[in-house]
Amino acid sequence: MKFSFKLLLWTMIVMALGFGFSGYYFVNYVFQTSMDREVNQAMDESSILCFAFETAALNVPAKYDVLQDTTVSQIASNLESGGRSSGRLLRICDEQKNVLYASTGFGGGDGLLDRTGQDTRTYRVIEQDGAYYIQTGTAVNALDRVLYLETMKDVSEVFRDRSLGFSVYRRVTVAMLLCGTAVMYLIASFLTRPIRLLTRATKRMASGDYHHRARKVSSDELGQLTTDFNQIDKWWMKNPNYNIGIATGQVSGGLIVIDLDIDKEKGKHGNETLRDWEAEQGQLPDT
Repeated sequence: MKFSFKLLLWTMIVMALGFGFSGYYFVNYVFQTSMDREVNQAMDESSILCFAFETAALNVPAKYDVLQDTTVSQIASNLESGGRSSGRLLRICDEQKNVLYASTGFGGGDGLLDRTGQDTRTYRVIEQDGAYYIQTGTAVNALDRVLYLETMKDVSEVFRDRSLGFSVYRRVTVAMLLCGTAVMYLIASFLTRPIRLLTRATKRMASGDYHHRARKVSSDELGQLTTDFNQIDKWWMKNPNYNIGIATGQVSGGLIVIDLDIDKEKGKHGNETLRDWEAEQGQLPDT
């Protein structure tokens, strides 16, 4: 794979990961913010309904010693009908948490009711028949009775907005990646142009065209590399016999090469080093 394609591929991978994670956290942040607002509204509505229920219970005729179950159902029905515009669902249970009244379609189960006490307000998010609800639970002190009021608030729109947000962000990400691919291809081609020119010059030199020079198209490190390559090519043309490799050792039929270095510390030159070597190893044969 060409270097420009590698550069393009890795850039696209980094962009895809960046857009993917940032989009996921952004959409979920908006969703969580909306859910927090809906939960607060549901808890406030539950408190208002609790107050309204207690107020209605105080207006019950004094001939009743205790709040009758039928009266509880009537008050709950009036509260439900007063809030139909908001999609409100109610359920009222007695002290033993037996259902006294439940709106049509209330299917929250008993999980939240079991966690609700006289001094505890609770809520949870549930799914029912493809819709999402915030279910709240609180205790109601009605005359001499402790009842439990549950509500269900439809928040399906918030979940639909989250799904829509993910869908839109995916489309935007794909569009940006396609545009980014085209732009990065041009940038990668521009950045790797000196490398391509240098590679072409190297191939022509390897094929025997020693007069060819690499064209310098930038002043950065790659431009300096091109300059150094051309300088080496000039040296080669000036001294074509430099760096000639000769096989030695067993494959050459016994050819031995002796590299004599100058030892400045001992004051010896190459010839003196050679004489010392012959005195130790024996005289060299004629060459």
